[in-house]
Amino acid sequence: MSTPPVDPRVRERWIAARRAEGRRRLRIVLGAAVTVLALAVAWAAVASPFLDVDHVDVAGSVHATPVQIGDAAGIHRGDAMVLLDAGAARARLDSLPWVLSARVKRNWPGTVAITVRERSPVAWVARSAGAVVVDGTGRVLERVGTPPTDLPQVVAPRRVPPVGAVISPTAGARVAGRLKGLVRAGTRRVVVTRHGVVLVVASGLEIRLGQPSAVMTKIRAALAVLRALDGQATSYVDVSVPSNPVAGPPS
Repeated sequence: MSTPPVDPRVRERWIAARRAEGRRRLRIVLGAAVTVLALAVAWAAVASPFLDVDHVDVAGSVHATPVQIGDAAGIHRGDAMVLLDAGAARARLDSLPWVLSARVKRNWPGTVAITVRERSPVAWVARSAGAVVVDGTGRVLERVGTPPTDLPQVVAPRRVPPVGAVISPTAGARVAGRLKGLVRAGTRRVVVTRHGVVLVVASGLEIRLGQPSAVMTKIRAALAVLRALDGQATSYVDVSVPSNPVAGPPS
């Protein structure tokens, strides 16, 4: 019994299907090979000792050692450079009491550069034991046993929190942070009252600023009044309205 002839069109479709199946299998094999190669390269990049952290260079830090800064950033020698999260490292550094801002940069192949900008102390606040130093935002920078003699005291805040937090109210610290030159050097106390902020200078004279705004404008008005008095005794100068200053009689 003879076999009936195969329709050429059926044969062509069968051959085309086999070829398509072969191409599909080839794509799968090539895709798997590329994936394996990519994983191998990634593993080599992470595990290679040529691409790990060899040095952590720290600049700008006075109140913390480079090791302390590196530990706070979570960056250590031997860490994989490609896995370094600079944003997370900056956030951790910004939480340190003295750090105002930080920049973290990878310098390939193996160096991480950390540049720190520190906060400036502007005043001190008494506490039950010793004192704390604050910056111009009222942030507590550190505890000290003896108050610093070159900074004014902020008197009578309602709350003196732990290091890294902010005193309340912040008005006294904000005013202290705006003092400049001889005015800063000559101010002994910054007193916050319900009427505003008062500066007490070394002679005992009070400069009554009122609201903690336009600080240096008000101080310039006070200095103009004192020059006009030409040595006459006075106990205070009220410049809460700087265009209309008032000098008080001696106490």
